[in-house]
Amino acid sequence: MGLHTFQTETILVIVQIDKRVGFYVDNSLGIPLTIGIIEKLLELYNFAELVTIKSNIALTGGVDKDGNILPCSSEIIRRKVEIVFFSNCKTFIVPKEDELEAKTKADELKKEFPNRNLDIIGIETLSDLLNRRNLIDIRK
Repeated sequence: MGLHTFQTETILVIVQIDKRVGFYVDNSLGIPLTIGIIEKLLELYNFAELVTIKSNIALTGGVDKDGNILPCSSEIIRRKVEIVFFSNCKTFIVPKEDELEAKTKADELKKEFPNRNLDIIGIETLSDLLNRRNLIDIRK
């Protein structure tokens, strides 16, 4: 999951699954799971800061051990854009490598539905996401 610093505190989280109850092969849940785990750990251990994803935001992409965001495939990102496009989400966070493909698909859909605006934001690292206060709320 990597390291992220909140002011002077460093947090290292290692998740190990000893018993496998199913198989999951994809990078799609890395970002949401990582942010969700950070949210719950900070809440559980009463840290001074709390982290939450702002409302109406969808996320996709894997996260490697160094905090780099891993891409999905072109086919998968196009399907996800279509799903998010027809949701109430206003912003879709995608891996930087998938940003162009995601924007292309969103533009195709916008031609048919011109009143729908979906902001596509590509990120390269977990720190990049955590440092964007328009996407992530970190408060005391």
